[in-house]
Amino acid sequence: MAYLPLDLTFIGHFWCLSESAFSNAPCWSLAYEVWYYVLFAIAVFGRGATRWVLLVVVMGGMGPKLWLLLPIWAGGVPIAHLWRWKQISSSPCRLLVLVATALFAVVKVMRLEEPADDLAQAAIAGLFPFPLGFSQWFAGDFGVGCLTMGLVYGLGGAEFRFPTWLGTAITGFAKLSFGLYLVHYPLLLIWRGLLPGHGWLAMALALLCALSFAAVAEPRKDRARRMLTWLVNRLRSGRDSRFSPAGIQRDPGSNAPVRPRPDRQT
Repeated sequence: MAYLPLDLTFIGHFWCLSESAFSNAPCWSLAYEVWYYVLFAIAVFGRGATRWVLLVVVMGGMGPKLWLLLPIWAGGVPIAHLWRWKQISSSPCRLLVLVATALFAVVKVMRLEEPADDLAQAAIAGLFPFPLGFSQWFAGDFGVGCLTMGLVYGLGGAEFRFPTWLGTAITGFAKLSFGLYLVHYPLLLIWRGLLPGHGWLAMALALLCALSFAAVAEPRKDRARRMLTWLVNRLRSGRDSRFSPAGIQRDPGSNAPVRPRPDRQT
């Protein structure tokens, strides 16, 4: 319970902190992504000096562990702008997809991230007085991130055609991905504890339970989003009404507004 405030505010990996959400270790990335989204919102929607002050405050609070992986998370932004600026035909896009996929397989099979990580860690040894946690493999992650950016850029124009049933299955499974991400690891720990020595059965049951959770929870996520959108719109309309002068009338012979004076008692 002492670490609950860190989990609820997603600051468990700021600077020297290294606190994952209870036993749900895969959710470490949420503590990174939430603050990346905060930074993105400030950069896009902020204005004037307030934007720069907030950016400095948030960046300063995050610390080096979050700084190291920020370029990978933000990689989709330049890819989106590049696609708008320079689009290529389907054949080069398909080639790019195949090359990126093949290189990814080579990197994983030959474990090429490991020497890159070793070199990077040797280069920054002693620079930080605390462990980098999940950010210590940033060099290898950069390589995989660049391959992913190339893959996304290629998929934008590859124009692959899939059977309708396969496209529907992929879309349906993708909609369940966040729910699977949230609960699969705790469920795996539970079933592994209940069924020691039956690893495959524990995995199958954990997957089944996680899919069931995601199927129930994901539709409610859209409902919550609509509710938040409605609330934000109501707040905006209320704010705008405070700045719109009430009771203004217009002179029929002029476009200038005329504010009626209240009756005075003498």
